[in-house]
Amino acid sequence: MKRKTTANDSMPITLPDTSFSQVLNPEDTNRADTRAFLSRNVEPFTLPGFVTPFGHALWQNRAEREFRLITQEPEPETAYAVRLEETEDFTSPERACIQVMVWRTRQPQHEGAVHGLARRFFCHFLHRWSIIITDSAQTNAAKVMWEGMIAWALRDPEHYVYACGTGRAVGLPAPGAQLDGVLRPLGRLLMGRRA
Repeated sequence: MKRKTTANDSMPITLPDTSFSQVLNPEDTNRADTRAFLSRNVEPFTLPGFVTPFGHALWQNRAEREFRLITQEPEPETAYAVRLEETEDFTSPERACIQVMVWRTRQPQHEGAVHGLARRFFCHFLHRWSIIITDSAQTNAAKVMWEGMIAWALRDPEHYVYACGTGRAVGLPAPGAQLDGVLRPLGRLLMGRRA
């Protein structure tokens, strides 16, 4: 008799790729998608503490909660993109958001422009919302990025991290403590800024 596999049996589920990566990775479809993004209701965006690199501009679409770093050339290209969903989270009285798309180019000419940008956006979002992280399904690249963000937040005394939905208590260390063994599948995390 074949046993039914559930999500809890094989968490986290590793996705081979995402549809937005399949659109943004190839240069031709990236440029077409970038033109479509810029044709919607976008406006310039300033990310606190970030100096926009020469030849690039930050744009946001407020309605879609999408932010992009785009080249300033006749045929613009997206170098970095992030999209949020805002949600009422039952584990916190605060507004929370989920980053449903985080993408960066791997093209070497943009390395300097996108280096550290995910963390800068993450910090900016933590000033406005709590952030929900789930390891239920992710790409390998996303797993590496989120492990880094979780480790950073655990070490920062200005932020709190709650593990929930795991069915077991998860001991999170005090800020600044050793993190060895902590970054294992946690189910779901809620991160926020201390008041």
